[in-house]
Amino acid sequence: MKKDTEKTKKNSATEKGTTAWSFNLSKKQKIWLGVATMILLLLLLVLAFFVLKRAVFENNRHFIISAVKIDTQGKRSSYWNDPLQAESRANELTKEIEVKPGADNLLTLDFAKKRELLLEKHPEMEDVQLIPVLPDILRIRIRERFPVARLDSTTYLIDKNCRIFSSEFYTIAPALPSIKDETHSEPFTPGMQAKGSGIKFLMQFIRLMEEREIQFPVVSAKIMEHSKGNENLGLRIEAHLKRNDNNFECQRVIFSYPEGIEILRVQARLLKAYALERNRKILKVYDARYGVEKP
Repeated sequence: MKKDTEKTKKNSATEKGTTAWSFNLSKKQKIWLGVATMILLLLLLVLAFFVLKRAVFENNRHFIISAVKIDTQGKRSSYWNDPLQAESRANELTKEIEVKPGADNLLTLDFAKKRELLLEKHPEMEDVQLIPVLPDILRIRIRERFPVARLDSTTYLIDKNCRIFSSEFYTIAPALPSIKDETHSEPFTPGMQAKGSGIKFLMQFIRLMEEREIQFPVVSAKIMEHSKGNENLGLRIEAHLKRNDNNFECQRVIFSYPEGIEILRVQARLLKAYALERNRKILKVYDARYGVEKP
């Protein structure tokens, strides 16, 4: 009996020691226990988020794409900016970015990757945005490049930033000014930026001739070598210009190059004054450097 009592006291003391060890943690132990608890709670929250995301969004038939639509910001008629062909153009881009209406979930698409794909394949697009319109519409918003001129002897157009793209997407291509630098050979490919100084100068020339004080739209313009016999006289611009207000047309106007754009402005003013004086529909040759008509 006495032994049993001693044994009971011993067990009781052991239990008290265990209890004290369990709850009397050091400050450092308490900190680590708190950190471990927070990490565990965080992992549980992340797991719950992914389970909820998959159940509510990714596997939800409510967000299956029903249609892809194009929204363009082009100001002129082009391949992508054609209301009559909006549906067929949307179908074309849908195939290119490998989207399957009726099967793909709107919220699981890799929009960045598909945007890069479109920009790489379509240099005529200055920017593209893929916009999810909940619950089931994918909208492709296109900002098209605005062509300024045609590159002569090619099927390419060029915009104000000298970016090159195909003319097949623009119905206005034939009406654009044709430009060429005969003094510099540069390979043109869609998506590249023209680097030649001559092409850049011709772009300035087009803008100059369209200014309000000049108003002489360019039909074509080229930079070429100017020679007389065996003598090389440097470079010059030859242009075909047509004025709209009085049907005045000059099939060959000779301008100075590369003295500068201000020199061209002076020559353009002389040509304008001449055109307003003359009541002619067609002038064969006019030397704007000297303000004289040539036979």
